[in-house]
This record gives sequence, C-alpha cells and structure tokens, in this order.
Amino acid sequence: MIRKRILFIGEAVTLAHVARPFFLAESLDSSLYEVHFACDLRYKALISLSESIHYWPLNSLSSQDFIKAADRDEYAYSKSMLEGYLHDESRLIESIDPCFIVGDYRYTLSTSSELYRIPYAAIANIHHSPYRINEFPKFPTQKSVSALTKKIIRRLIPWGDDLLEKQSLSYLNVLRKERSLTPIRDFCDLLTRGNFTLYADAPGYFKTVQLPSNHLFLGPILWSPNIRKPEWWLKWDEKEPLIYVTLGSSGRIENIAELIQELSRMGCPIVLATAGRIQLEEIPANIFVADYLPGLDCCRHASAVLCNGGSATAYQALSLGKPVVGAWSNIDQYLTMKMIELEGAGIGFPIQRLKPKKVADMLSKVISGATYRESASKFENCFKKYDARIRFQNFIKDPNSFMAQAAMPESVQLE
Repeated sequence: MIRKRILFIGEAVTLAHVARPFFLAESLDSSLYEVHFACDLRYKALISLSESIHYWPLNSLSSQDFIKAADRDEYAYSKSMLEGYLHDESRLIESIDPCFIVGDYRYTLSTSSELYRIPYAAIANIHHSPYRINEFPKFPTQKSVSALTKKIIRRLIPWGDDLLEKQSLSYLNVLRKERSLTPIRDFCDLLTRGNFTLYADAPGYFKTVQLPSNHLFLGPILWSPNIRKPEWWLKWDEKEPLIYVTLGSSGRIENIAELIQELSRMGCPIVLATAGRIQLEEIPANIFVADYLPGLDCCRHASAVLCNGGSATAYQALSLGKPVVGAWSNIDQYLTMKMIELEGAGIGFPIQRLKPKKVADMLSKVISGATYRESASKFENCFKKYDARIRFQNFIKDPNSFMAQAAMPESVQLE
C-alpha cells in the first residue's frame, strides 16, 4: 500500500504556529501517511518527540527580529527574505515531493504550493477570515498603549492603515507577479489563501458572511507538550484555588517578577511556566516554577489561567471550563480576548497596563465570580463537539467528502 506523503510547515515566529501543525501531524496514522515536518531548527527537539515524523530544517524569522523591525517602524519581511523563503520551500518541495501541504502562518507557502500545483491547506484563526464581520474596535488608541505595540499592530491588523498594508504585501506581490501569479489582496487573504482554509476554532463565536465550501472549522487545536512533570507536581494544597500563569514564547515580560510577588500574596498556589524566558531571584513558597509544563494538565487543576490571551493557551483553559485573564500584546491575542470577554468567560487588558495589584484583583474576580465559570463551561461544552484531531483525519482522508459534510446545516451553537 502506497502511503500519502504529507508535508507540514510551521512558521516559527511563535511556538503556537509550529505546535498547531505538529498537533495535526501527530494525529495521522503512520501506516497510511508518510509525514514530513519542516520548521526552524530551534523547534527541532519538539518535532523529534515523534519517531514517525520526518524532520526538515527550514529557516524562519525569529520573534525577536519581528519585534525589532516593528520598533524601527519597518516591515519585518524584506523582499530578499521572502525570496529566500520561496527558494528554501522550492528545495524542500522538490526533495519531498508531497501530495499535500499543510501550513501555519508561513507567508510564502501559498505561493510555493501554487507554483508546484500541490493542494495546500492553511491553518488560521477565524478572526483573520476575509469573511468575518468585524464587531470590535480597530484597536485601542489610549495613550497608555505603547508606541511599540501600535507599530506591531499596524503590521498585523487586517483592517488598519491601507497604505501600510499595501506596502507590507508589495514585496510578496512583486515576487508573485514575476511568477505570473495573481496578487494577494490583503492580510486576511495572505493568512487564509490556499485550496483549503482550516480554522482552529469552533463556529459561533465570530460573525461571518457565508463561508466558501473550502473554508472549514477544525475546532480548537489543543496541543500540550508531552513532558515529564517536575518533582513538585501536586505538592500544592488542592483545597486552594490554583492559578496557572504562562505568558508564552514571545512578547513582553516586563514587571513579571513584581507580578509573581504580588500573586504570591493571594495565598493560593501559583504554577508558572516561564518558557525559559524568566529568571526569578526569590521564589515564594506557594510559587511552583518550570520552564515548560503540560498546559492542559495545569488548566485542569487551575481555577483560573493568566496568559498572553492567545488562542493556544486561552482555548486550553476554556476547553476545561476555566476562566481566562489575558495580557495581550498583539492583534491575535487582542481579538481572542475580546471574544472571550464578550462571552463573559474572562478579562483582557494590554500588557503595557500590567499593574500587579490590578492583575491579582482580576484573577480574584474571575475565580470568585460564578458567571465567569458558567460562561467558561459553555465553551467547554461547545469545544467537546469539535475534536480537531478527528476532524483533521477525516479531512485529510477525503477533503471533498469532509467539505460536503461540513456544508450540512450546523446544529452546534452556544448554549
């Protein structure tokens, strides 16, 4: 029996854009599929956890370089960099000769797949859909929002400054024109362009016009690292409301030491995942620290979760009925937290406003407030109906059949 050869690619700007396709790649039966995964070397160890997946190195822009470019008021991806991306992808595709490609946040991948005429599925969030009806403000304009954040947002926000958006897409469109391909229309088109678009969300939370048949909901991608738990695991007092804290692999972490000291005064156990980015000189007795932790297990024990507001951790918490406090610093995180706030399952704020005492008050509020828990439980009930692994397996087995089934009247709604 000939196995289908599938290539997964994650753009390593953040861990989430590697972890999501890796989660889906791991779901495939190795007796039916020959799975290849390409990403930056800094995440090779993650992919190597799976013996059945073939790893390929592929350069990506780093989170630090992206933020530095934004700080200089420059577009992060130069024309030469995008040319390098296309060159590397061409070599990769020619070496592997896949029958299908799945990618996450890789700006050039839709172009490469078009050139080689290989079916391509883009993983995205529904808030970046070209078919979403915008319900939220463009972006907060308060003076307390830093100039750095505004610069980052200007490069990410799909309905922002038209001139900046055209400039940011012009490099790629020049390369596409040289290859006789149609231009990318806007940022939403860039992130969702492909033969298929797979939304890592459940339906019902963002309003859209009628989606095309090739735009499909997988459900939340709930990846959690399969790592050994630290020695202190479950040494806390389970009678107390546990708080799980993780600010992710990118973004700003100023005032984190002050924040942890303030949270320790709440008296309850605090479990902190640092992603190797935070060094604490003094660790109070009720603070439990590790570089990386199994996020789903932490959320399962937690009464509330403090994170950067991104869907990766926020959806983990909501999938287990736990309310979220999100300190957002980019548009993805902002939109995710706005949706969660609208549904009453958490509180969001810009990380530039991170005042330790106020954050502690927010956590106390969502822990003690029954309405936050009730709203989070509605997410839990909805998310259970959308198993991303199973849905992806069904999709990759027969995309046309999956599209036909997805086109049937949707019965899953928020209760």
